[in-house]
Amino acid sequence: MAEPKEEKTDLDKVLTAIGKILDSQEKLEDKVLKLEKKLTRFETGKDDRFKEEVKSEDIEKAKVGRENVDPRIVKIVDEMLGEDFAIKVLPQKDRPGFTFTITVPFRLSLLPEERRPIKNKATGGYVKNKQNEVQMEVYQPEDNRSRIIASTDSFDAIKNHCEKVRANIVATYQKINKPLPEFRIKQFVQWNAKQ
Repeated sequence: MAEPKEEKTDLDKVLTAIGKILDSQEKLEDKVLKLEKKLTRFETGKDDRFKEEVKSEDIEKAKVGRENVDPRIVKIVDEMLGEDFAIKVLPQKDRPGFTFTITVPFRLSLLPEERRPIKNKATGGYVKNKQNEVQMEVYQPEDNRSRIIASTDSFDAIKNHCEKVRANIVATYQKINKPLPEFRIKQFVQWNAKQ
């Protein structure tokens, strides 16, 4: 003979109802977040889906090379590409202008890993194994994108280069059917001049 089911107390019923409300609220919040992302993509025309989280060490590494760069150039790169893109500005020796290089962070770079010989820091020579063969290591090469900016060019040339780098990354991801990467774009607040 089956045992009779215990009747739920009023408190149990209330707790069950609260649990259902909380679950439905979480589901609703998830739906609202997804809708907000879709609206943002629709309004801005940017369809950046996440590949990986931006790594804080990449941002710190990128900051090192930006210390002696014109803040206007840094702002352009931050707005158009992201905080984790390193910048190098090297003056031209033979003519006015400079070489403007953007280093794509490893998380967005699709350069294949390469092999190189391991150097002995003390001697400067290569490290060899017991068979007297040079030992190799696997490393990720830097993905540098450079352009010569003439002294007659304006900041629009830098913006143009940033647009091309971004478009190239997105196009490459689309060709191989990978989700579009996240660009950690820094948002700048523009203050009204009257304030």
